[in-house]
Amino acid sequence: MKKILFTLMICAGLTAQAQDTTWTKSDTKIFGSKAEKMHQDMISNTSDNRMLCRFIGFKQFYDQSISMYLQSNQYSFDNAINKPGVNTYILTRNGVYVGTKPIKVYITFYHDKNERITSGKVKGSLATLAAIFLYYWPQDAVWNSTDQLKPGVVAIKHCYGDLISFKWVNNQPVITITKDSNMTVPVTQVATYN
Repeated sequence: MKKILFTLMICAGLTAQAQDTTWTKSDTKIFGSKAEKMHQDMISNTSDNRMLCRFIGFKQFYDQSISMYLQSNQYSFDNAINKPGVNTYILTRNGVYVGTKPIKVYITFYHDKNERITSGKVKGSLATLAAIFLYYWPQDAVWNSTDQLKPGVVAIKHCYGDLISFKWVNNQPVITITKDSNMTVPVTQVATYN
């Protein structure tokens, strides 16, 4: 009887050790699965831009990344408008404006019912959007200067499963972020909490 009890205690101890108790329901609600968080951390840690992340299919927590990037580069946070399925962040370029309107950037992300990002859009001045397109996402051999992004041009970058497009709509520059159908970078979305 002692041998059976001892064996059961060892098995219970090994099972308890094998369970990962460091990932909670709260973590899952904010970041998605532990694998998703590790994937985002890998992207951030291996990039020159620590705010770089993957957007499409990930939790809405990550839609703040471009805003944080701009706030570390001469922009101030003005407002956030959160509606069901849509988050919009408004930022203003730091500086003194006499007789002109401050330069603003509007970053909008759309979400599904599970708070996962389905698409994104960034609007603002040519100089600001060109800088975001050229420097937020990894450098590209084809698109490397603001001069290339003149009216009528459509520029595309592929980044970890996201398709980033710089284009002109009604003579205004727009960056769109959608799923890159030509690229699959799988990440498990299964919750791993107890």
